[in-house]
Order: sequence, then structure tokens, then C-alpha cells
Amino acid sequence: MRKFTGIIFIVVISILLLGVSFLYAEWVHVTGGYLSNVHFVGNDGWVTDNYGRIRHSSDGGANWEIQESGVTERLYGVYFVSSTTGWISGNDGIILYTDDGGATWTPQTSGTTNRIETLFFTSALNGWAGGRYGTVLHTTDGGANWNPVTVTGSAVYSIYFPDELHGWLVASKYIFHTSDGGTNWTEQTNPSDKTLKRIVFVDTLKGWAVGSSGTIIHTTDGGSNWTGQT
Repeated sequence: MRKFTGIIFIVVISILLLGVSFLYAEWVHVTGGYLSNVHFVGNDGWVTDNYGRIRHSSDGGANWEIQESGVTERLYGVYFVSSTTGWISGNDGIILYTDDGGATWTPQTSGTTNRIETLFFTSALNGWAGGRYGTVLHTTDGGANWNPVTVTGSAVYSIYFPDELHGWLVASKYIFHTSDGGTNWTEQTNPSDKTLKRIVFVDTLKGWAVGSSGTIIHTTDGGSNWTGQT
């Protein structure tokens, strides 16, 4: 009887261990570190992280590979206008450019040492960058030259242009809008008292901004009026 009980015990333990091994076999560690941002063009996607590395997928995210950026500073912004042409930004005013899908990256001169948090391009030539201490930069030649634009003194977290003339940016608790391609910016009223982190528009009228404490605000008139959503 004792022998039989011992055999049963061994069988049960073996089954449990086998089950645990199968359980862990279902989990695969894909990536690590702090991932800052992601951008996709079709099935091609890029992710920035805090070790100066870029992760790239060419199959909709099923598989990822490391691309060497040539820097070790923390990276934040990423924007591509095609599967080959894109930009990355990060600490110390870093802006990197690629025209081969990220196989190689070339530094561009931003003219600032402030962290650049966000990038947005309306074309391969016309682009915007925003970051710490009210940093706003504009290029009309694909980043060969970046020119400072005075909008606000607060950290700029997100910029969005549904076309080349109409754009919005969020800077801490503030929203700013341009209707002339960024020559002039006017403040819009944020109905919350929360910091806003991202803004997006589907056209020149309908847009959303999100931020801290679960804040979501929405406009249907180009930002003349913003209302909270839950």
C-alpha cells in the first residue's frame, strides 16, 4: 500500500511539474526597458526606449528587432511619413533621421539641449518638434534646419496637424492652436485643471486630448469649445 501511495505521489508531482513547465512555455519575453513611444506606417512600426535603442517590426508587431541609433540617451518621439523616412527624438535635444527604414540613423542639429518629447510631420519636408521648457521647433526641409518657434514656456508633450495649416499642441495644462501653419498660435481653454499629454484630430474640427487623472476632453468645433468625457 505504501509503495502504491508513493507511486501515486510521484505521478502527481510529475504532472504538476509538467503543467508548470507548459505554463511558462506559453510566455515569451519579447522586450524590456522603459518604452516611450510607438509609430506605425502600415505593417512597419518603431518603438523608442530609454537606452537609446529603437525596436522595429515589419510584420505588424508579431516580431521585433533592435535597430542601433548610435546614441545612448533616452529616446522619446518617433514619427515616420513612410516605411523608409522617419525621425526619432530624445534627451539633450537629440533628433535622428533615417531614409532607409531605420537601418541607419543620421543626427540632425536641433539647436537645443532640451529634451524633445514629441514629433509630428505633415510631409517629408514639413515637421514639428516639441519638448521641455516650451521647446517648439519647425522645419520645412526635412530637418536639415530646425527653427525655434515661441509658443509657451511650459513643456510641450504632443503636437498634431491634420493638415499643413491647422495644428494643435498641448503644453502642461494649456492648449494652443494655429490656423496659419504655425506662424501664429492662440491659447484655447482647457476645461480641466489637469496636465494634458496627448492630442489628436481626425479633421480640422473634431479632436481629443488626454492627460493625467484619466482626463479626456473633446471638441467638435476646432477647439473653440472643449468638453470633458468619461
